[in-house]
Amino acid sequence: MENDIPSLKEQQEMIDILIGMNLQNHDWRGLARNINQNPEDVFPDGSTNPDKADAIVSTAVRYGKSADLFSAMSRLRSDTQDVKQVGISKLDNQIAIQLAGLYSELLRQLDTINAIDEADLDQLSGNVEDFTEFHEKLREKAKFSPSVQILAVDSKNDNSVLKRKAKKLGTDANFKLLNRKIQVFYSKRILVKFPPNEYSADFRFNELVEQLFSILPEEFQQRDDITDQIFGVIFDAAFQCLIFNE
Repeated sequence: MENDIPSLKEQQEMIDILIGMNLQNHDWRGLARNINQNPEDVFPDGSTNPDKADAIVSTAVRYGKSADLFSAMSRLRSDTQDVKQVGISKLDNQIAIQLAGLYSELLRQLDTINAIDEADLDQLSGNVEDFTEFHEKLREKAKFSPSVQILAVDSKNDNSVLKRKAKKLGTDANFKLLNRKIQVFYSKRILVKFPPNEYSADFRFNELVEQLFSILPEEFQQRDDITDQIFGVIFDAAFQCLIFNE
C-alpha cells in the first residue's frame, strides 16, 4: 500500500478485518479521527459494524488516507492479540482507568471553579423521582434529534462497559458523586441560560459538552477519545434521569 491507493481486493480485505475485530463505538470514532475525519461525517445514523467498516475504508481511500487507516487498524489488532493471549483486555482496562480519571478530574475542576453549591447539590439530588425508560426519555421527553438519540445510546453503552471494568479495578469511587454534580451544573449553568422553550435539547447537549471540555486541563483535552468519554459522562447522568428531564 505504498502509493496509498489499495486495490479493490485490498479494500475488501481491510473491510473484512475490521468486521472481524468486533470494534466498539469509541474504536470506530477513533479510526475516523486517525484519518482526520469527523466520525459523524463518516458513519451514517444506524450504521452496523459492517456498514461502518465499508464507510471508513471508502472514506480513507477517497481522501488518500488508507495508509493511516491501516496503521491505526494494526495498532488495534495488536491490542486485540494481547487480549487473546492474556485473557484480559489491556486496552479496555486502560480506557476504563482513563474514564475514572476523567470523572475525578471533572469533580476537581468543578470544585475549583466553585460551580457547585453543596446546598443545591443536596436539594436537587433529593428530588429525582423520574424513572422514564431511556429510549422514551431521549425521544419524547428530552426531544433529542434522531442522530443524538443514537449517539446517546451508543455512548451510554460504552460508558456502562467501562464503568463495570473500572469497578472491578477499584477505580469507581467518584462515579455517583459526579452524576449528582453534573445535575447541578446542568441546572445552574445550562438550563437557566438556555431554556427549553428557546433552545433545543441538541443545543443544550452541545453546550454542556463544550463547557465540560473547557474546564479540563490541556493533557485531558488532547486525548483522542476525550469527547467520546464526555458524551458517556453526560448520557450516564441522563440515564439516571438527573438531566434533560424538561
